[in-house]
Amino acid sequence: MSRDLYPTMTAATAAMEKMNYISNNLANMNTVGFRAREVTFENVLTESGLLGDSYVDISEPELSKRDGGIVNDNVSTHMALRGEGFFAIESADGETVLTRSGNFQLNDNGELVTPAGEIVLGLNGPIVFLPEQKDFTVTADGRIMDFLGSEMDQLMIMNGDGLTPLEGQRYRAEEMAQAPEGSFEVIQGAIENSNVDAFKTMLDLIQTSRAFEGLQKFMMNSKELDSSMINSVKKSG
Repeated sequence: MSRDLYPTMTAATAAMEKMNYISNNLANMNTVGFRAREVTFENVLTESGLLGDSYVDISEPELSKRDGGIVNDNVSTHMALRGEGFFAIESADGETVLTRSGNFQLNDNGELVTPAGEIVLGLNGPIVFLPEQKDFTVTADGRIMDFLGSEMDQLMIMNGDGLTPLEGQRYRAEEMAQAPEGSFEVIQGAIENSNVDAFKTMLDLIQTSRAFEGLQKFMMNSKELDSSMINSVKKSG
């Protein structure tokens, strides 16, 4: 096998993995609160430490911090975020997880929940509305005010480190801390769309696909050359 074939194979594998991430981003272009996961190619040195003995891999996926587009729908329980932070919600098994999907609703108990029924958390725990409190407003800093202007609770907006994607545009964080005041804005009556940059992502897909095709051709040519050399040796023998 050609000495160049192994790094070419690893580069082709990296290109295929990158295309999987790109395809998933494109598939979620219209998913509320979706955050793109982005990867880049990088050279990895072998134990020799020489650049000539390096191979290509992809970086660890990074969650894009770009804001998604805001769509105003005037649904009072819908909320969008600009800037830092995530909404904190309580999963079905009691774990606190994070999301940017703010298409919330009220359940039969008057609790603010996700479409899957998971509880949206405020600083005082679950956010609960009495029948007479269902006329409410949410300020830019996440304070929930009743129709008389009294503060009922405040949305728990959290930053997270070491985020692991879960189903339903949710994330588990290794560490969480309350987002600093002024680092975010809550917009009531709106939702945040996916933050996938369609043009940039399509361009990245085209470039990565071309790179993959080029690597495939190189491997095929290398295999044919190896076969030709083996046949030549057999004939000369």
